Amino acid sequence: MVGKRIGHKVWFHTQYQSERLTEQEMLEVADSGFDHEVVRLDVKTREIALIKYVDFYNTHEPILSRSLNLTSGKVTHQGVNPLILHHKHQTVKPDFDLHGFDYVESVKRSEDWQSRSPRTRSFTSRIGRLDFWQGHLFAIGLSL
Repeated sequence: MVGKRIGHKVWFHTQYQSERLTEQEMLEVADSGFDHEVVRLDVKTREIALIKYVDFYNTHEPILSRSLNLTSGKVTHQGVNPLILHHKHQTVKPDFDLHGFDYVESVKRSEDWQSRSPRTRSFTSRIGRLDFWQGHLFAIGLSL
C-alpha cells in the first residue's frame, strides 16, 4: 500500500486517498476546500492533516507551506525554518505521472543523499528542518 510511514502516521499523495481513507473521511477532505498535495493519516486515531508544499512536483525535498488538521480545524503556516519532505517517492506509486513528477529520479535522490549521510538519531532528528538540511546538502556536495 502506498505511503511514507513514520510510527502511526502515513503520508500519501491525495490521488491515493481512496486507498487509505473511508468514504466519510474523503467527504471531509473534499468539503474542506483546502488546496493540498499530501494527506497525513494517523492510522491509530484517524486524525487527518492536509499538507500543501511549495513546488511539490519539481523539487527534490519539498518545503511545507501550510497544513490543515481536519480534526481540530487548525491551519498551520510554516515559519522561517519550515519542515521539508524527504523520500517524496514514498507518497506515490511507481507509475505516478502528474505534473512531471519523476519517480525514479526521486528514488535516486534519496539513495544519493542517504549514502553520504550518517545513520544516527542525532542526524535523523534534525534533517526535517530546512536550515539544517540546506547546510547538510552543502557539506556533502548536493544541491537543494
